[in-house]
Amino acid sequence: MAQVLLLLGLILVLAAFGTLAEIPVDANGRLSENLYIVRKSAPAEWTRMNPIGRTKIITDDVSLFKDDKAVAVCLWKGYPVDYIKDTVRVARAGDDIVNFIQKECDHLELGFISYFQDEVLTITWLDPRTGELTESVTELEAGERNTAWIHTVPSHSFRVQGRNFDQVFVATVPSIFTVGVKPDYTTLGRTITEQNKIGRIMSELGRVRIIKRVFTDVGFKKIQVPRDVWAEIQTYWYNNRNHRAREEWLDSGFFVNWHVRVIDIYVHRGFFTVPN
Repeated sequence: MAQVLLLLGLILVLAAFGTLAEIPVDANGRLSENLYIVRKSAPAEWTRMNPIGRTKIITDDVSLFKDDKAVAVCLWKGYPVDYIKDTVRVARAGDDIVNFIQKECDHLELGFISYFQDEVLTITWLDPRTGELTESVTELEAGERNTAWIHTVPSHSFRVQGRNFDQVFVATVPSIFTVGVKPDYTTLGRTITEQNKIGRIMSELGRVRIIKRVFTDVGFKKIQVPRDVWAEIQTYWYNNRNHRAREEWLDSGFFVNWHVRVIDIYVHRGFFTVPN
């Protein structure tokens, strides 16, 4: 029987909070639920809307909105509460409500990485109306380079199966999941030689001579990451901080020290590198 992994909650609750202080947060100051926040004075079509898998908050607290024209925002669980009014996931008066809900509230992406080296797993979508398995969505080969990305909506479930693995994952926030035991490439990789070290140094010296100095007007000035961008990065990291993948370097050179240090990464369409 498949083991069901319930991630970050699925229950939709309709609520009306008055102020920022009453927003549901966890001990780390992050949203504890997926939220749909709508201005109390917004047109009725906005206040009636109930996005999938989100708690609806109807409020007249102006501190929750970027400006006077904002009528609604959608936020993922894990979003830093101090950045709510900075979110880019905001709708303004006159915006297409269907497009906003589909793009900013209902759509999310799941990634799957397998470390079962000797087999190809299958990923199957479960019909939310019946709970029955449908046709296979995709196959999942081993390794981070073979990450399977699936576009879906909150509350949808996917069953990952292999000869010795069978688990159901529920979509609630944009997530990356790893299955199987992550290999230690420092023990599986090639042995670095003195010739490898010399080659790496010479290669770097050559790159210095050919690099093009092309700068923007900002150049190397240190500036703060925009608050809306930083909030999105923080949210993805927070929700996936226990879902790290193993960076793979076996087919590459020795210009990074993968052969002596295990490196994990948070996989998105790009990635964040995290040394162990």
